[in-house]
Amino acid sequence: WTRRRRGLTDSSTEFIHRDLVARPHYRELMTQQPGFAVTGVWIYPTKDEPGISLPAAQLESDGLAGDRRKKSALLVVCSADARELEPRANLVLDSTADQLNSLIGQQLVVGTAHIEITRKPTNCPGVYASVLQPGTISVGDRMKSQGR
Repeated sequence: WTRRRRGLTDSSTEFIHRDLVARPHYRELMTQQPGFAVTGVWIYPTKDEPGISLPAAQLESDGLAGDRRKKSALLVVCSADARELEPRANLVLDSTADQLNSLIGQQLVVGTAHIEITRKPTNCPGVYASVLQPGTISVGDRMKSQGR
């Protein structure tokens, strides 16, 4: 996902689903493998400024490289919430909100990183995650349980 700024407020941004249209192999990868696919990787370096969509990012012990540090290392949302509510999420997954909520307490692997889904935020959609092992996360990676 990328955002194009049209005005001064977050509600005036437009989503453009570029990678899945321009790169059909992503679509194929996301539908043929188990687990939830990462459809967006975002950092927010400056408070109240638009986010930056990345094809991949390094996950450090306290969050994505280049991201402003917040309450939790990661905010993970489902694609429907990303489109409709425009939260300041770091990872967007091809899951439902209920599927994300069912992951609370689980340790997962995404890309080369290991994370734990810790809790729901009080004021926005999605789930928070902490970092168990740093690594790289890319669009198209699958989020899977550590046992797989």
